[in-house]
Amino acid sequence: MTGAEGRPVVVLAVESATVQRVLGSVLGRAGYAVTPVGDGVAAAQEASAGPADCVVAFASLPRLSGFNLVRLLRDDPATAQLPVLLLTEPGVAAEREWATLCGAQRALPVDIEAHGLVEAVAAELGAATGSGDPPRSGVRDPDDRVLSRAAEVLERALFETALVAEVTSLATAGLGAEGAVAGLLGAIGRAVDPAFVAVLTPDPPLALVLVNQEVSRPHYRDLLLRLADAMGEETGGVVDASTIDARAADPGSLLGADEDAHLRHFHAVPLTGVHGGYVGHLAVSTSEATIPQRALRTLALLAQPAGRLVATVTGRTDR
Repeated sequence: MTGAEGRPVVVLAVESATVQRVLGSVLGRAGYAVTPVGDGVAAAQEASAGPADCVVAFASLPRLSGFNLVRLLRDDPATAQLPVLLLTEPGVAAEREWATLCGAQRALPVDIEAHGLVEAVAAELGAATGSGDPPRSGVRDPDDRVLSRAAEVLERALFETALVAEVTSLATAGLGAEGAVAGLLGAIGRAVDPAFVAVLTPDPPLALVLVNQEVSRPHYRDLLLRLADAMGEETGGVVDASTIDARAADPGSLLGADEDAHLRHFHAVPLTGVHGGYVGHLAVSTSEATIPQRALRTLALLAQPAGRLVATVTGRTDR
């Protein structure tokens, strides 16, 4: 995506008009079309509507900080891959680390020399593909919509952090292996709300399954078949579903309550232990046509702590 003059477009978000002019001049001389803005909300509007090829923003901005700006852009499929460089206070390691954790490609000191900024922008534009990104709307969201979306992203981040902490704490809760995995399944069931949540571990195959909605017994059998296939693909062998020791927790007597609710969507993520070795699969299935993207994101987020939990409580080596 380029501007009307065929030059890459850099959205420059700086509160100070003086610094804005200086950095804008530096980038302009380097061949970029610069769109200057004075706060984080305006930066989000320009980046989301386009054209924009890169965002250079101060971490400290009015209305919406640079950190929250990055989170907001990463949450939108149209800007998820847009390069963002945050300028942070020099010598403040926590700001640099937080910028990276929020999703910025680079954290640079605000006193960076002109050639360093130009080189960093050129490097990120060179590394960015952007070809598979969804098109941007060309319509700028109103201020209140941007702030509302930013609040939603922040709330979800806090929720995800709390969920990861809950799963991690199960390893030291003294619940035993099945109790800890049951806690994991319960947490995922509440957060994702699928028909089934399952953890399958190898050697010998053991599946612990939580029945989370009214569902049919054929759906349950299909779940075990899909789990066996997923493990076989991961290990390079053939897993016979009939050899799986399947243990279903059904506290609400939901299994068989709806014989028309068959498996329509299945999603599994491999689990790795502390040393990166395979320790099993985490899977969900539903009788709905799809699983929401946010639910899939939650599963991906929990894959690492869940893998470490399973390895720890089952004593499975992953070396």
